[in-house]
Amino acid sequence: MNLREGMLYAQVAFSAAADQGFEAGGHGVLKGGSAWMPDNQINGVDFVLPFRFSQGTWQLGIRRPVSLRIGEVVNQVTAKNLSADLQGSWPVERERTASAEQRQRGYSRW
Repeated sequence: MNLREGMLYAQVAFSAAADQGFEAGGHGVLKGGSAWMPDNQINGVDFVLPFRFSQGTWQLGIRRPVSLRIGEVVNQVTAKNLSADLQGSWPVERERTASAEQRQRGYSRW
């Protein structure tokens, strides 16, 4: 895999205290990413991962969902404008289940 372009940045804050345990929160962002492999290319990747960790639970998508946008996947078939959003917690609890939305817009070309 050859990572060709894109900008990656992240920000994390954490604390560790006897009464609270370990807590952390932050976000990671990839903008305009591109990866080329021998048989395919993935171009125009935007990925945003907001998170919080507290009391053994990961909360994904704090104010907005985790967001993945892919401009183009070039293989034997080309897919354009793919997107997926995820918001919830892990491990999954009944009162805090994760939800995902996936959709493909655009077209595939033979």
